[in-house]
Amino acid sequence: MSDSNVFTYYPSIPEELRVNDEAFDELWNMCPTTDQTVVLFGKKIVIPRKQQSYGISYRFSGTLNEAIPIPPIIQKYIDYMNKTETETKYNMALVNWYKDGNDYIGYHSDDVRQLVPNSPIACFSFMKEGGKRDFLLKEKTTNNVTKISLANN
Repeated sequence: MSDSNVFTYYPSIPEELRVNDEAFDELWNMCPTTDQTVVLFGKKIVIPRKQQSYGISYRFSGTLNEAIPIPPIIQKYIDYMNKTETETKYNMALVNWYKDGNDYIGYHSDDVRQLVPNSPIACFSFMKEGGKRDFLLKEKTTNNVTKISLANN
């Protein structure tokens, strides 16, 4: 990846942040029940996952994801990142829920106007019962794909 697309991968998170079955169920039960749409190439489409903004509303692809207050179970990850990343102050979370292998997020750029250019984005992955999910990064100029197989926590 080019220098402008640097990422750091941590294969696990600190013990106090790990999600057990009870915490997973709490997070899973926060999942919105309504389908959400975005505008791609001038067409309104249903996104193949559920998502919710916490703290600050997030506008992308012609859609505003209205924020709701940050619950304690999400705030602890924001607090952790604010202690870890001293140059950045995280102030919101966008949570995605994937019910199965048919739900996904496609290649995209986190280059929407409301984000500070070149600011870091933290991602956490939680799955039940040993599941794994591939996280794919595609370099824009070469189209090289980096695949990271994410496990729970």
